Amino acid sequence: MTVTSDKLALPGATHVVTVLDLRARPEDLSMLIDGQHYLPGYHMNKKHWYSILLDDVVPLATIMDDVKVSYMLAK
Repeated sequence: MTVTSDKLALPGATHVVTVLDLRARPEDLSMLIDGQHYLPGYHMNKKHWYSILLDDVVPLATIMDDVKVSYMLAK
C-alpha cells in the first residue's frame, strides 16, 4: 500500500512511500523493527504485525522469506 512517510514517523520531508504489512511472532518483532525499513504495522495490531518499507533497500529474497513466515503464521 502507499502511505505518506509522516504516518510512519519517518524522518525528513513528507513523501509517499510503499509498504507491505506482514505478520510475525511477538517475540520476533523487537529484533525486526528498526524504525527505518522495518516499522510497526501500519493500521495493524502492532503486537503481531509490522510493515516493510519497499524502497529497494531490503533485498527481494529477504522480503519473500518474510512473506512465507507471515503466511504460515496467518494461515
